[in-house]
Amino acid sequence: MTFSKILFALYRDYHLDKGYFVKAFHLSADEIVRWEKGISYPDEKQLLRLSEIFSLPIKVLRESIKSEVK
Repeated sequence: MTFSKILFALYRDYHLDKGYFVKAFHLSADEIVRWEKGISYPDEKQLLRLSEIFSLPIKVLRESIKSEVK
């Protein structure tokens, strides 16, 4: 699964929107849109935070980015 698909699954499963990520990660809405479109990705610190917040293995998040970059 690609990172953008994981992000949209989090939106759906936790009833969130990009506003949550803007606040939680202190990013602009434009940056979150870039994550959604696979243009850019969270850095290692942000991946760790995502992993902790949503109990996702960091390895899964890293692999999702690798699969999208290909």
